[in-house]
Amino acid sequence: MGRIDGKYEIVQELSKETHSTLYEATGPGGELVRVDWFTIVDPSTRTLFLKYRTALKGSESPLLQDVVSKPGAYYTVWKTTEVDPIENFLQAHVKDAAAVEALITLVQVLTEQGFAAQDADIGLLDGKPVLRGLKFVERPIEEVQRLNAEFLKPLQSSKVRATKPRKPKPVRPRLTIWGWLPGLLFLTLTGYVMSKATQSYLNPPIFTVPDVTGKSITQAATAMVDAGFRVAVVDGEEPGIAIGTVIEQDHKGGTSLNVNRLVTLTVNNPPPLSVPKITDMTVGEATRTLQEVGLKVGAVTTSPPNDLTLPKGSIIAQDPEPGTQVGKGSTINILISGGKKVKETFLPTLKGMTFDEAKAEVEKAGLVLNKVQQITSELPEGTVIRQTPDEYKKVPVGSPVTIYISRAPIVAPPSRDNGQTRVGPIPQPAQEPTGGTTDPGETTGGTTDPGETTGGTTDPGGTGTETPDPGTQTPETPETTLKKFQYVFPSDLGPGVAELRVQDETGEKSIVKIPDAAGTSADIEVNVTGNAVFNLYLDGQLVSSFER
Repeated sequence: MGRIDGKYEIVQELSKETHSTLYEATGPGGELVRVDWFTIVDPSTRTLFLKYRTALKGSESPLLQDVVSKPGAYYTVWKTTEVDPIENFLQAHVKDAAAVEALITLVQVLTEQGFAAQDADIGLLDGKPVLRGLKFVERPIEEVQRLNAEFLKPLQSSKVRATKPRKPKPVRPRLTIWGWLPGLLFLTLTGYVMSKATQSYLNPPIFTVPDVTGKSITQAATAMVDAGFRVAVVDGEEPGIAIGTVIEQDHKGGTSLNVNRLVTLTVNNPPPLSVPKITDMTVGEATRTLQEVGLKVGAVTTSPPNDLTLPKGSIIAQDPEPGTQVGKGSTINILISGGKKVKETFLPTLKGMTFDEAKAEVEKAGLVLNKVQQITSELPEGTVIRQTPDEYKKVPVGSPVTIYISRAPIVAPPSRDNGQTRVGPIPQPAQEPTGGTTDPGETTGGTTDPGETTGGTTDPGGTGTETPDPGTQTPETPETTLKKFQYVFPSDLGPGVAELRVQDETGEKSIVKIPDAAGTSADIEVNVTGNAVFNLYLDGQLVSSFER
């Protein structure tokens, strides 16, 4: 039919109440037991079960095998030993003194926790009253006192005999009055004492219960004892209240109660918590994890860098260890990783090397060449002038490197005169006349009209200088400008020699060449004439063009 708490195999259901079900079951050893399973649904039923448990333990019944009280599992286990009905004992005219005293004590224990004897299954085992079951029923204290007084009423009218083991009757002469008088006196005295004890129980003095909520358990218990009451302590939980403080009492403060009654104090003592595993987490993740279960981060210590693979800031150890039971609100100390130990390297002197030689040294040192800057210098173009970081300076492996390489000085183009220049034919030397007289209007090479000149208009002074046509204009010279910017080669540029050229009014010229330049940056500084377009080549093939 099923198992209870994984231990008890259910045989059959015996009875069912509002908050409990009684089963017959077999235990782990195959023995037959009765298991009373309780349904705890709210704080009031949980409080009632705490009283119920206190009453059962206070009864000291040899038939009670176990009382289990944990989240999701509240039950009791009883032995199935046969007992004599208590009714036979109550109806007997003569009762054993020890049995009477034990019954009164048992009823008093039940009364202190608010349970009536009528709700208890009481029997006689070897002549002694024992508890073999108790209904999970809550009654007002006045009703409990009335019912228990009625239950014990038959004891007042019965005779009580002392409990002494009988010895074999010796053969002796017949006793006189002096022989049996002491026994008679003892029985009479015992009956008187038991009668007074019963009356004292049924009509005890009444005192006021002090209010001890909010006090420490030591202060509260002392106050209760001083007021004439006995104290029982149970654990409870109340957020925001100091551990060890009384958060509830039963009976309440100000209640009138018979002397020597039991008052149950509920003390704030949350159940221990299991420390979760927080290694491999960050401090933030660990803080949230601990807060969710009622714990918090304590001391945080950082380990020096080492060869561990855990990232910097990850938790590598904790104290207490996972699974340790601690109180609510406890702190968990943690040790976090200082990161992986950084390997260092250095660069030799790159000054005087070519770009390719310097790049090879950078890669050999485990560093990354991420920037090339050109500086005008008299050194051969492409020669390394300086470097960052400096030579032999220790830096982490993978650090960036910048090198500064030379370039030829920039020569400004010659300026052009925009003024007008008078241009004329080169004067010819005069020819001596030969072979006769020349006509005044005639010159060598043909007859010339007096108003005509050769190659243009000749000024009256006869200098032979030609005057340009006033409508003719000399074209303007394109303006020369300095372009200065930082250029980053595309990250997806393939392997090979990358070259950046500029195309202006004077033609196309190379600016910078860098092998395997993907992602590398270069500082550009170049004079251009007129409109300029920058062209990017890879191994001589045009890749892209842009303007600046």
